[in-house]
Amino acid sequence: LKGYVYLEETRPIRKRGAILALTLGAYQLITLAVGINYMNIGRYVYNANFLLVLFLIIAAVLSFALSFIGPFLFLYGAAQLSTGLAERFHKKFSRISRWIIGDVAALASKSVFRNPRRVAALVFIVALIVGYSIWVIGDLASQQDYNYRQAEVAVGSDIRLSGISSIANATMIANKLQTWGNITGATAESDFSGTATAGGIQIKAIDPLTWRQGAYYEPGWFTGDVNAVFTTMAGNNHTMVLDHGVASYYSFGIGTTIVLYYRSINASVISYFGPDYSQSSGGPFGRSFSPEGWSFIPIGLIRPNATLFNPTNIVLAKASPNVSLTQLALSLQAAYPSLTITTAQVATQGVPGVINAGTQNVLRLGTAFAALAASIGVGTIAYTGYREREKEITMVSVRGLSYRQLAGLLITEFLPLVIFALVLATIVGLIVVWGDALGQNSLNQNYLQILAARRVVFPLWASANILVIVALVLIGVFLPALTAARKDLSKMSRTVRFA
Repeated sequence: LKGYVYLEETRPIRKRGAILALTLGAYQLITLAVGINYMNIGRYVYNANFLLVLFLIIAAVLSFALSFIGPFLFLYGAAQLSTGLAERFHKKFSRISRWIIGDVAALASKSVFRNPRRVAALVFIVALIVGYSIWVIGDLASQQDYNYRQAEVAVGSDIRLSGISSIANATMIANKLQTWGNITGATAESDFSGTATAGGIQIKAIDPLTWRQGAYYEPGWFTGDVNAVFTTMAGNNHTMVLDHGVASYYSFGIGTTIVLYYRSINASVISYFGPDYSQSSGGPFGRSFSPEGWSFIPIGLIRPNATLFNPTNIVLAKASPNVSLTQLALSLQAAYPSLTITTAQVATQGVPGVINAGTQNVLRLGTAFAALAASIGVGTIAYTGYREREKEITMVSVRGLSYRQLAGLLITEFLPLVIFALVLATIVGLIVVWGDALGQNSLNQNYLQILAARRVVFPLWASANILVIVALVLIGVFLPALTAARKDLSKMSRTVRFA
């Protein structure tokens, strides 16, 4: 063991730069996690104290710069300064390894932490690559989910048929579409604006029995039990789901009677729909409010007097899984040539779509190469450590350790460090993805963007990509260890003879 020699310099880690990097990175992660947007704040305090405005300008510039390098600075500082924490984690992991390879697992911590700089380099490489991958893949998945939901909300469902002359015709078309094999649900809807109580609010008259099967919605958009809400609407035409922003601005509580047409047609509020955007309607010149959201009533309430409201009649339909919306739209256009067919197809054609798709493909390819580089980097560090201690490994192996014990010992040296780095990378990556979503949602947005706000999602393809990246990193740990443990017996004998 005393013959152990390092191949690289092992001077102590300089902590001043690491502390600065950790501080700047932590500052950026905190602002991301909390959702602080200095650019958005500045719009409301433009006429405030000069020092406050100057502070916000400096903070905004710093935040903009750190939005690109802040997470990497945090990972670098954490990797350099967390050697002690990594060592404690390593020792606890070694205790678990004793159940598999015996007391020899205690040698793993003593061996790997002889060179703290190498430990910091390993943790940083893994945390950097995996954290970056989670960041990129998470942002791509969240943006794709956001684009899909925005398209669905803008249309109302997968397919919208408009230009229908009456509620009766819309209901008849919806009933026919329900029999199509490539459509899972269809519903008639009549839209109009204006009430005698709250002015020009947007109202959707729907069929409570079929609307959820044919329209796109998210259960969280309705307050209370969504099933109970639609059951109540189906049993009582004089009920209403009121736009949450309107309800908040005018202080309309549950049970409030909303008059739709003078005093002859009214409905009682049983629930609220959408976000409360009334408090976000302010600006630097004072608070203002303009209704943008939707309210819902049973279509039976206006059917006898539809001409009083002059509604726009449409039919919404959901396509079966794996059905091409383009082909379905062509079939619908052939069946109803006088109607306008609109699909919720996310734009992929034209210059913007091509650029967006190309950028996403480059980012995906970048994560693949980064994962491969991380695997090679981890394997190189592990292999270098094993080569340095070739005599030590040989002496340990020839004194009674089985192949399983020797392989377990070598794996235990670097596996806990990789796990520690993966945990660190996961935390940082998720915070950045979460912060990016909050940052986009904090911008000035229209009602649809507020309603279907960006969220953090990891669908199956995203989770699979991340697992592949983690697997590549783990291969960089296991492969060198298994190779070193399977050394040729004659080579080990020569090493012992010349030791």
